[in-house]
Amino acid sequence: MKAATATTHVTNRSSLCSAALRNRPGGVARHLPGYLDDPGFDPCAALKAHGKLLRGQLQRLRALLKTIDNTLHYLSEDDMCLNERELYAGFSKAEIAAMKAEVYQRFDAETVRLSQQRVVKLGKQQVAWIKHEQQSIAENAALLVAKAPDRPEVRKLMARQLAWLENFYPVSAERFKGLGQMYVEDARFRRQYDVYGEGTAKFMCAAMAWYADHVMNRD
Repeated sequence: MKAATATTHVTNRSSLCSAALRNRPGGVARHLPGYLDDPGFDPCAALKAHGKLLRGQLQRLRALLKTIDNTLHYLSEDDMCLNERELYAGFSKAEIAAMKAEVYQRFDAETVRLSQQRVVKLGKQQVAWIKHEQQSIAENAALLVAKAPDRPEVRKLMARQLAWLENFYPVSAERFKGLGQMYVEDARFRRQYDVYGEGTAKFMCAAMAWYADHVMNRD
């Protein structure tokens, strides 16, 4: 009877592990029988790793869904100007107030005025493209974190980042480099990039600095 109970317990544990892991990315499901029969297989460690992977994917999916919802909102509204709440999506009210105050400290009055003028004139399709491009740049940056800043694919991404920023105001090499540094030093912006993958903000900082020094300054 005890042997039967033990056998049932092992079978149930294997069934639970199989059910929890069968949808894991990377083709793990087809190898499950071999994993579960391996004496060295640690189901707790496997499930913890699986949970960590899924939580990371969930964060990225939530960010993507937010972008989709915002884009649909812009395309369906009659108002042609950016809604301030949507522009600062992801930040608390206190953070938004602090950032608006910092704008006048970081930039001269003429740059702020020009940026406000450009934002007001943006139409629905432009706003949708800007939101989508911001998302796309961050997603691609997360995939390139292991690449050196001088790699062609990284340089191409930085060219896109520069073009994206210039939808709001003119960007010099010094300013481009400074913004990249801000992505790392300011926890609010670091969080906005690292949601796509740990180290994304740090990668952006290094890549933007290299691009400013070796491409923008050279031009």
